[in-house]
Formats: sequence, C-alpha cells, structure tokens
Amino acid sequence: VYNYHTDNFDFDAGVAVHNLNSPQQTFFNDPNQRLIKKYVVNMNMSYVISDLLLVNMNSIFQQQSKSSLITAGGSLGIDISGDFSREKVLFAGAWYRYQDVVYPYIGMKYNNVNVGLTYDIPAYTKNMGALSMYSTELSVIIHLPAQTGLGPVPCPWKP
Repeated sequence: VYNYHTDNFDFDAGVAVHNLNSPQQTFFNDPNQRLIKKYVVNMNMSYVISDLLLVNMNSIFQQQSKSSLITAGGSLGIDISGDFSREKVLFAGAWYRYQDVVYPYIGMKYNNVNVGLTYDIPAYTKNMGALSMYSTELSVIIHLPAQTGLGPVPCPWKP
C-alpha cells in the first residue's frame, strides 16, 4: 500500500484481506462451509547505517476469526564484499512471535540470492503439551532484475 525509498532507507507498509468474498470450500457440498476472512498488516524497514552495516526490521499482524498472530524482529547485516558493494552481506538477527517463540536468524546475501536459516525457541510455556512441535526453516530468495517497458499485465478474465 505504501512505499518510501531513498538511497539509504526503505520503508514499506501494507494491508491485505484474504478470502474477501468468503468462498465456499467443502467436500460435502455444504453451502454453509465458507472460508473466514483473514486480515493482515505488515511493515518493513531497511536502513544503511554505514558502508559496512545494514539493519532490517519488520513486523506482521494477522487475524482470522478469533485467532491472531503478531511477529516482530530484525537483523543486522555486515557487508563482507571488501569493496562496500553490498554484493556479499552476512546477516544475524531474531524475531519474536507473541506468546509463542523466539527464532534466531542467520543469513547470507550473495549477489541476487539470499539464503537464511531460523529455528524456533519456545518463549511461552503456558498450556504447552508434553510434545511440542518446533521447526527449522531454510529460506532462499532470488531477486530478479526490475522489468521496465513491458506494458500492462493482461487481465485473464476480460476479453
């Protein structure tokens, strides 16, 4: 919804509503089985502190029916390129999911590819069962070059 960008600072904020039209989803043709709307608000901020250091922070709020989720955190990046090009950046940070887990993060940016690793650490033990499921996540992000001059994207349901 909103983006602000300078040479050293980026800020993004957005909102979304999933299942806006409450679509029917059922195996038994029950017209009363509908998907509940899900509301999402997110914010991201990136700041270049110096030639060597970058900071990234973000948060997300999600709500669907009576369930909600709030996650916030950030990472510090160190440019290890040797020429301040930010082509090779090592990241470390952590995020906190409210009343659930803390997940530390390590990552590496190499040219247009980011690779990161996180692991859930319990932060809230109330009502936790004897067997709890926690996860390790490996993420890979490939940044594609910006496309310009391609024209409008055709709408698939209009002639």
